[in-house]
Amino acid sequence: MPNRTFDQFPARLRDDTVVRRRLFSPPPEKFIFFPRCIRAILMVALSMIPGICGAQEALRNAIVEDKAALQRQAAQDNLAGQPKADLPAFTLGGSVGLAFNDNINLAQVHPPSDVIIRPEVTFNGRWPVSKTSQLTFGVGVGYQKYFQHSEYDQLTLTPNSELALDIPAHDFIFTFYDRVKYSQNAVSQAALSAVARYSLVENTVGTRVTWQPDDWRFQVGYGHGTTFSPRGDYSYLNSSSEQFFGRAGFRLAVETQAGLEASGTRTDYDSDTQSDVSSYSFGPFVEWKITRAFQINLRGGYSHNIFDPTNSLRRVQTLDSYYSYVDITHHLTDFISHSLSGGHQILAGVNQGSQYVESSTARYQINWEVRRKTSLSGSVSYEIGQQPGIGGGGQLEKYNQLGFGLGIQQGLTQKLSSGLAYNFVRRDSNLSNRGYAQNSVLLTFTYQF
Repeated sequence: MPNRTFDQFPARLRDDTVVRRRLFSPPPEKFIFFPRCIRAILMVALSMIPGICGAQEALRNAIVEDKAALQRQAAQDNLAGQPKADLPAFTLGGSVGLAFNDNINLAQVHPPSDVIIRPEVTFNGRWPVSKTSQLTFGVGVGYQKYFQHSEYDQLTLTPNSELALDIPAHDFIFTFYDRVKYSQNAVSQAALSAVARYSLVENTVGTRVTWQPDDWRFQVGYGHGTTFSPRGDYSYLNSSSEQFFGRAGFRLAVETQAGLEASGTRTDYDSDTQSDVSSYSFGPFVEWKITRAFQINLRGGYSHNIFDPTNSLRRVQTLDSYYSYVDITHHLTDFISHSLSGGHQILAGVNQGSQYVESSTARYQINWEVRRKTSLSGSVSYEIGQQPGIGGGGQLEKYNQLGFGLGIQQGLTQKLSSGLAYNFVRRDSNLSNRGYAQNSVLLTFTYQF
């Protein structure tokens, strides 16, 4: 298609910031050759890749919101030009799962097994507030019923349920969100052992402002987090937090940018067994789309943490460390894609009396669409970490956790689908009775109304 000048496009498109950037930016297939300073940033970030995930709470939430914003934008792009794109839309889904777990409480000796049934209802929707703004929301509510150990029955909430509003204005995008995460799977927390569930609700209410003048991109954000244990088993983790982050990046291509970012988090615990935490981070980041099928995200830097036992007689302690994050995504073909993630992180402690968890994690995942309604997936993960203050003597625990999973998804009809998944997890520890092995199988049927 011949090149067109800006004035040749309709006024409606010229006034839309997102469309304007996409129309008048270099094509994503273009390979980017980085100057020396960017190559240096890449080398620094690559040297900090012992595992997955990254940084402090504020920056972690910023990364989660980045992904959520991209998903909302992609959904909006798919609706562009459709006759009912400016009307409210809702989707309702239901699923039932049947699982077998040979170690429901992550015990090292004589682990109990059980069969669990998991019904769930999901509700998602969007509400166009104006031609350029829309409200998106989603929630999933379910229940886990144990056949033999009814004391572990529990209500579940789909992780990362979110209510979000994006308001674009010229070169600015104002975002307001309320994100709820309900953790109930203890095996997802490698620092835990000998527990059956990890019931913790995390609610984050926040806002962010994105300013995109020309090739620059600036972001600032604030979030208020509230964490509580609905059943009371983890009431020592009840807390509130104030989260701040800022980011400045330069766009090198349509979907490639590099820059600096900083974050700060203050967490106040209700219990006197947990020290209040102030954490700060600062470092470079690179989001590099090499080709349409190959993308790399890198970030890393300095992390400073202060543990202040304001509710007890312990002394203030500090921890100087680093954070790192890498996410490599590659579409081998139109039907096969795989990804590799890695990084280093400092997290608040999840065991009573433990101030923090320092861990490095790696994860590889592959997906293969065998045919139109059949897909296969596989993953392997590994985490190595340490945490102080474990047990009555306040010992330092060093642990590692290996995970492996396989799954198959099959579409049965236009609205009905099924899935079968197997997962294996093994945890080893330098402390006695804190290791375990777990095998689980899950059969799921999902219907989209």
